[in-house]
Amino acid sequence: MLSAETLPTTDTHGFMTSSSKSPSDATDLDHVTETAARRRRARQAARSSVAEQNGRETFMASVVVDLSAYRERLVSEASATRPVQEHSMLKSVQQEMRAQLATLRNVSDNWDGLGSLPPTQEALAGASYFIDLWEGSVQVTTEVGLLSDGSISFEFYDAEDDLLGALDLLGEDEATFALTIDGAGEEFGEISLSESSHMGIFFNALKKAKASRE
Repeated sequence: MLSAETLPTTDTHGFMTSSSKSPSDATDLDHVTETAARRRRARQAARSSVAEQNGRETFMASVVVDLSAYRERLVSEASATRPVQEHSMLKSVQQEMRAQLATLRNVSDNWDGLGSLPPTQEALAGASYFIDLWEGSVQVTTEVGLLSDGSISFEFYDAEDDLLGALDLLGEDEATFALTIDGAGEEFGEISLSESSHMGIFFNALKKAKASRE
C-alpha cells in the first residue's frame, strides 16, 4: 500500500495544483496517470493558445503597419496633387477675370449717357497685370467693371454675395483699394502692383475681410 503523500492534481482548467491524498489501489494510480496526461494536454493547449495569440498579435501588427503605410501614401498623394489642384483653380479664376476684362475693351465713350470715358490703355494693362498677380489662396467672387473716368474696378464678394470691397486700377502700376472689415471698419490704401510687399498687404487685407464675414 502506498503511503499518504501530496500528489499533483488538476483544477477545473487542467492546470497543476496540489492536494493531500492517499492512493490505496490501482484506481488511485490510474488517477495519477490520468492527471499527468491531462496536465500535458493542458500545457500543449496553453502553448497552442500562446502561439495563436502571438500569431494574432503579429498579424495585427502587420495590419497596423500596412494601414499606416497606406495612410502615409494617401497623405503623400494628396500633398502631391494639392498644388496641381490649386494651380488649376487659380487658372480658372484668372481665366474668368480675363473674360470679364475682355468685354470692357471695346466700350465706347459716353457709355452711361453722362459723358463717361472708355477704358484707358493704362488701366487695361494694369488690370491684366493684376490678374497675373492674383493669389490662388484667395477664394472670393470677383467682378470686373468700368468706372466713368476710364479706370478699371475689381469688386470682391463673399459666398453670400456681400460686397467685401474693391480695387481700382488707375494706371499700369497704380491702384487704390478699400475693404470692409466686420461689415463696419475699413482698410484702404494705395499700392504699386510691381511691389510684392504692397500686393502682400492687399491680399492679406482681402483675406481678413473675407474671414470677418465667416
